Amino acid sequence: MEALLYAGAGVATWQYYQHLKRQANKLLWEVRGSIYSVNLSGVKIRLDVTLKNPTTTDFSFTFPFLTLGLDDADVLASSQVSGAVVNLNGGSEKALDPIWITLPISSLLRLGLAFVNAVTEGKQGLKLIAKAHTNAQLFFGLVTHQLDPLRKEITVIKSQSG
Repeated sequence: MEALLYAGAGVATWQYYQHLKRQANKLLWEVRGSIYSVNLSGVKIRLDVTLKNPTTTDFSFTFPFLTLGLDDADVLASSQVSGAVVNLNGGSEKALDPIWITLPISSLLRLGLAFVNAVTEGKQGLKLIAKAHTNAQLFFGLVTHQLDPLRKEITVIKSQSG
């Protein structure tokens, strides 16, 4: 009888874990990028990220690690890895602190004329693929679940103040 009780508790725990994973995978995000400065080390880009939790479940996520590229397989630059945790209540959204990424000179050479036009004109912008990698902390942080990379095509424009 005791073994049956433990088996039932195990099945219930597993089902709840699967439920939490499905809910965490519904995380949405918005990202806006602007060219902040251009110097000899490269181009400094400011990314403003907003995380959205459309579910009724409260979650904690690791601070997103972002990559920028021309397509899904390409990485021109990435953000710094952070161990910070973002708490996101169900049905809410949170604007994160700005994320700064520097596109090195080698990446700029690959971008070529598209980059020059984006900086000089600033209207049309530079189209890049932004991918965010994050983990959901489940069961009070005891278990982490890696979410599929969140992907957005963004247009990086010249900053009005830069």
